[in-house]
Amino acid sequence: MKLDFVKMQGCGNDYIYIDNLDNGHKIEAIKECVVSLSDRHFGVGGDGVVVVCPSTKATAKMVMYNADGSLGKMCGNAIRCVAKWLHQKGLVQTPIVRIETDDGVKRCELQLENTVCKNVRVDMGVPRFCTDTILRPKYASAMPQCIGKKMEIEGSSFVLSLVSIGNPHSVLFVQDTQTCQVEPIGKKLQESHLYADSTNVEFVQVIDKHHLALRVYERGSGETLACGTGACAAVAVAIRQGFCGYDTDIVVSLTGGDLVVKQTNHTIFLSGGCETVFVGSVEIEQKIKKGKK
Repeated sequence: MKLDFVKMQGCGNDYIYIDNLDNGHKIEAIKECVVSLSDRHFGVGGDGVVVVCPSTKATAKMVMYNADGSLGKMCGNAIRCVAKWLHQKGLVQTPIVRIETDDGVKRCELQLENTVCKNVRVDMGVPRFCTDTILRPKYASAMPQCIGKKMEIEGSSFVLSLVSIGNPHSVLFVQDTQTCQVEPIGKKLQESHLYADSTNVEFVQVIDKHHLALRVYERGSGETLACGTGACAAVAVAIRQGFCGYDTDIVVSLTGGDLVVKQTNHTIFLSGGCETVFVGSVEIEQKIKKGKK
């Protein structure tokens, strides 16, 4: 089956975007080749695959898969790319785009200059600090919230904060993001039996009350250049722990660039640029044979 695609990136968080608004492709066939398409040596290369589908609740529905083929509920950078893509295709005529995700319908605001989309701001919803969607039931019942708590995990001690931004996040504050052990710690936490469905891991350095540095080890993808939900998780926890404040723009510097996060009493906003890298087409049967599974 031949697939046309667009490769887009937001702050270096790159995905392969497939137009399925006419339901012309079988989702199961696409799902089977996510790992092969995402492979950076034998495939197109990316942090995963996003399929843009029709929706009865919004302009479109975003179905996203991580690079390992697992289904993701939400991605802040990917949804901004989808909003821009819909505008570029002429499918939306106003600066406001609503996109359905597995974490509900999200409102995206296009920031236009002479009809060209330069930036996208998305309402990510309310950060949720209840652990019932993050930890296994027996651990969640014993610890309904976890903010700055010392935990023993797989023989090591970590001071963790847990928060959901539509997907689970474990936030650690570090002295220096450049020297922290992202991969070994990230893997250890993700493989822990405590979690209901693994976790994204954020390593946060407080620069000042308006600026955080961040590296993220994502479930299903490993360390990525950026993570929109991870940036929101970092800010939400930093506010709860008194490092940052509400109702102010906070710059989050990731390996792939800067995102801007602002939390109010009602929601959290994520802003940043997103760009098309290239367009192309692929025979997915060939990629399944060549790529790694």
